[in-house]
Amino acid sequence: MAKVKITNYVKTLHQLLAIGDKKEQQENFVGYLKLLKKHKQLKNINEILSLYQKELNNQTQTIQAFIYYQDQVPDKKTQEEIKNFLINKFYAKHIDLIMKQKSIGLGYIIEANDHFFDFTLDAQLIKFKQKLLET
Repeated sequence: MAKVKITNYVKTLHQLLAIGDKKEQQENFVGYLKLLKKHKQLKNINEILSLYQKELNNQTQTIQAFIYYQDQVPDKKTQEEIKNFLINKFYAKHIDLIMKQKSIGLGYIIEANDHFFDFTLDAQLIKFKQKLLET
């Protein structure tokens, strides 16, 4: 049996979820999982779903951004500022913010499109120190 590329499974998933109502899509997805199991590809489900999500995001010009914080989720105003920053940076139409608690110190780190933007207190202090040394 010829080896099927992961991208073909992604394409199949996209086609199955593009037709019918929600109930039909759910049934299609269950059938899809059975197909993956039959072809011994269930172990690749995370990669398939990740590639599928990237394809959807490209079509809708949506970016998923992870916001890492330690103690406090950025407030609504800060979240809007982050969205505007990312829209301008990546020319996106929509930003999906996903909050993740992580031990990073004060502030937050943004991960989007394989880029990291560090807005922690430590990073700000380093920038401030560098500016002082330049003058």
